[in-house]
Amino acid sequence: MSYLLYCIFREPLPAEIEISTGVGGQRVFMVGYQGLGAALSQLAGPDLPRANAELLVYRTVVESFYRHLAVIPLRYGCQVESPWEAVGLLRKNHAAYDALLHELEGMELKKAVDNFRLQ
Repeated sequence: MSYLLYCIFREPLPAEIEISTGVGGQRVFMVGYQGLGAALSQLAGPDLPRANAELLVYRTVVESFYRHLAVIPLRYGCQVESPWEAVGLLRKNHAAYDALLHELEGMELKKAVDNFRLQ
């Protein structure tokens, strides 16, 4: 069984986040490690769906997270064999993911300040 990875983010998730159904109609769920989380869903078959509609579903899931927090979006097709493997990625790359999320969070704040100044 394989799992499709969508994005990496900082936990906890905001209460108002609404997570849409994932690729192949699968439930999207989260795993976490020391303040970082990853969104993933089970793949229904051995191969990834390649239809444009599935790519749009993938994008919609990532955007549902991005509307509420900074995320590291993963390229469509990133897979792990188990949720524990996703936790292992968070553990192994914790410092790099944490630094990148910090940088991305700073960009969101700067964008919000710049937008405020334009008004």
